[in-house]
Amino acid sequence: MALTSGQFRNYMDNCGAELTEINEDLDKNSYYRQFMDVGSATRQVERDNTIENMSAVTRFQEGSARGELDFNEGYPQSYMQAQWGGMVEITKVIKKFEMLGLLARLNGQLVRAMAKSKEVIGASFLEYGDVAIASVPLVGGEPIIKSIGGDGTELFGTAHTFKSGGPTWSNKSASLLDLTETAIDTTYKDIMRWQDNTGAPLDVQMVGLIFPPEFRAKAHKVLNSLKEPATSNNAENAARVQIRNQTLELKWLSSTTDWYVQTDATTGGLQWLEGWGDEIDTHAVHPRTGNECVTADYSAAYGANSLHSLYKVT
Repeated sequence: MALTSGQFRNYMDNCGAELTEINEDLDKNSYYRQFMDVGSATRQVERDNTIENMSAVTRFQEGSARGELDFNEGYPQSYMQAQWGGMVEITKVIKKFEMLGLLARLNGQLVRAMAKSKEVIGASFLEYGDVAIASVPLVGGEPIIKSIGGDGTELFGTAHTFKSGGPTWSNKSASLLDLTETAIDTTYKDIMRWQDNTGAPLDVQMVGLIFPPEFRAKAHKVLNSLKEPATSNNAENAARVQIRNQTLELKWLSSTTDWYVQTDATTGGLQWLEGWGDEIDTHAVHPRTGNECVTADYSAAYGANSLHSLYKVT
């Protein structure tokens, strides 16, 4: 956003469109969209009431009534809208001396700060989705995420339940596992044995890995070696088939040991529900000083009820 000439007022009138374009490009290419389901919201508090699966239909004799199947509501979950935003104050010095270059850089940083907040929220679900809500970092006096799912336990756990009973399921490893072919195979078996509340297998497949930069070399070797990567054997490398070779190196992760498996689950994912999208105002007024400001903000509700779209290996 280079500015070398022009009047201050003209700049303020025209920079909004450019800032919006930069912001839209940053959001379109963001990481959080690759593991969160982004949608829109119409209420301040969105409620998610899931329906648990019915059992298989039963055999009946010709001419007799068909058996009525049970209807089971799942655990409820709610997502509260949270507002995020910031501003750049245009001081008298900036206006009097038409410091447009400085203002352009500040505005560019403002829209990038908007994108940063979304990446931090997304990564926080991965990093703090297995801890008690009291251990989740606070932002603005509130936990940055809701780490508890509809079943009352952490989003990542080793014994999730269904409201109507039935088998438990795990989306977190029982112990720390390095990123190896063996670890992928262990995770694959756990996910493939997921069952619904009736005991029927879930139609879920592993589709990708999410990992910090420290695991880049390991992921490349594990997923691209044609044979077993850790031995001199000539056996085929099963990880290449199990994980489908989709990877996301996520620099926003602070842990250097945790990694994640993505699945193709169509329900049970992380939700991002926009109350309103990114809005940029180049003619706002600072509430305290009365100076002109450039403001940016958005509102979103985010969380998960049950998390079948991700598996944490820690």
